[in-house]
Amino acid sequence: MLRLKQLVSSDTCLKCDGCCRFARQDTIWSPVLFDREIDELARRNIILKKSSFTKKIKLKPQGSTGSFICAFLKPQGNKCLIFPHRPFDCRLYPFLLARQAEKIFLAVDLHCPFAKDNIKSRGFNDYVAYLIRLFNSRNYSALIKNNPHIAQEYPEVTILKELDI
Repeated sequence: MLRLKQLVSSDTCLKCDGCCRFARQDTIWSPVLFDREIDELARRNIILKKSSFTKKIKLKPQGSTGSFICAFLKPQGNKCLIFPHRPFDCRLYPFLLARQAEKIFLAVDLHCPFAKDNIKSRGFNDYVAYLIRLFNSRNYSALIKNNPHIAQEYPEVTILKELDI
């Protein structure tokens, strides 16, 4: 599993009902997986057929609301059924790897209440510096280059820094 320090506490996330919920099933916001994460989920029998699994988390309808939720979200209690094995993209959120043309940026989604409330804090800025160092490191840079689908063209995000990838 790819290591990543967490900025947002799980208690904070459990109180929010923003993540893991989507207006459309074919959304760009559905978490993306590295190939090795799909292998790991299959090895742990979290997904049954690796061959039928795409590089995005599948979304399922949420009752009769017309909205969709992550297939691994238990809405009662806001619990992730695969939390210890959740994809890197989920652990990274509210930060994102955003693509614009041929460039890759570290971005943040200010729809996340924590990010919006803390963007000017020292802890937030220290974490941004940590992520920039991490993504510009040889191992992570190579991983991102070999998995270009991990960087998406997200609308309405705040670009923080271009990465050396």
